[in-house]
Amino acid sequence: MKQLLGVIIGLAVGAGVVLGLNWLGARYALPDSFIADTPQAATVGGWALGALAGGVAAVRVGEWPVSGWIVALAGIGYALATSLMSPHPLWMQVAAVVAPFLAGVVVSGIARPA
Repeated sequence: MKQLLGVIIGLAVGAGVVLGLNWLGARYALPDSFIADTPQAATVGGWALGALAGGVAAVRVGEWPVSGWIVALAGIGYALATSLMSPHPLWMQVAAVVAPFLAGVVVSGIARPA
């Protein structure tokens, strides 16, 4: 039961980080003539940091190292679904898989159960 709670909390934390960074990217984006990809970079950063923060929270709460990978795979699924529903450049489609996966690798290396 504790493992399931960890995964649920990790998913909630990850979703919060993704939504928060997307909001910040849209709200405080620089003018298009300065940096054209600021909102896109915030989206990719949200995918990576969401998987990272959610994975660490899941491992710490659930005391189960696999839960970090579950959150990272959910992040990959969310990022792929987002990139397939609306047109994204090729680099964002690649980053939809790579960024959450690398976050999962980092989580498996640094997160230890509480």
